[in-house]
Amino acid sequence: MNKLKSVSIAAVLLSALATTSSVAVAGPKHHHDKKMHHKEMLIKKLDLTEAQKAQMKANKEQRQAKLKATKEEMKAIKKELHQVMQADSLDQKRLRTLLRQEADLKAQKMADKHAAAQSFNQMLSEEQRAKFAELKARMKEKRAMHREKRQARKEARKADA
Repeated sequence: MNKLKSVSIAAVLLSALATTSSVAVAGPKHHHDKKMHHKEMLIKKLDLTEAQKAQMKANKEQRQAKLKATKEEMKAIKKELHQVMQADSLDQKRLRTLLRQEADLKAQKMADKHAAAQSFNQMLSEEQRAKFAELKARMKEKRAMHREKRQARKEARKADA
């Protein structure tokens, strides 16, 4: 279970790394700049070599291409699901088939995310892995602290009401 958590955290961090900065296109509520800053800071803190940066970039491009194809496929399934649900008579067999396809795509997407995280982790040296683990632990602590603050504010609002 602990390994799954660490792989999940690594996957989340890797997906944050895999985002591209499109600040010129993004509106004021987009956080692309923050994600790019996070990626740059992670690269700096882990002291990645040029080869590692190149491998990271290649992995990102490959993952983005696969995600784009998956997204298009998911969009088509959702459109067809909507049509089946809106029909006068419900085709149970077709509905189940589409729901299975949607679940399979989601599972594949999750598996790909974990594979990317493992690939990233394997790319790192032992020293970098240790530093990355330390950074993940620090981030986990910060998230917990922010979660507690949010919960306290929420409870304060309920008490005021």
